Amino acid sequence: YFLEEATSAQFEFIGMNRLHEYTSLTQERSQLCPSDEKYRSFNVSLPRADLGDVESQTDSNSHVHVVRYEQSWRGLLNPCRLCVGAARSRPEGATGEIVLQQAEGGKALQAPSGKTLALLAPGCRELQKVDP
Repeated sequence: YFLEEATSAQFEFIGMNRLHEYTSLTQERSQLCPSDEKYRSFNVSLPRADLGDVESQTDSNSHVHVVRYEQSWRGLLNPCRLCVGAARSRPEGATGEIVLQQAEGGKALQAPSGKTLALLAPGCRELQKVDP
């Protein structure tokens, strides 16, 4: 009988020792950190009108850029070439701002260097949160 009690007590001590070891483990980090926000994936849906007068262009190095043109002569345009393929004629000297440029490797578009995607649609709150 004494041997059974000693064996049972030994198993209890082993369990208590494991519990003690668990209390000395270092605490896990939080699952989410404040710095994680800039690495998150997101989807944004925008009405086409929020993008303004944009069109794609290819420079002399075959890099693609999406350019937004001034709003002052927007009423003179045909429908968006990106949407329906209609040709446009811009007034001479019309200047545009690059809002997206081809990323290295050529498989995606990104914000121009030093800028954020908020440049694409300045009124969009989700794009305001994106880091460069």
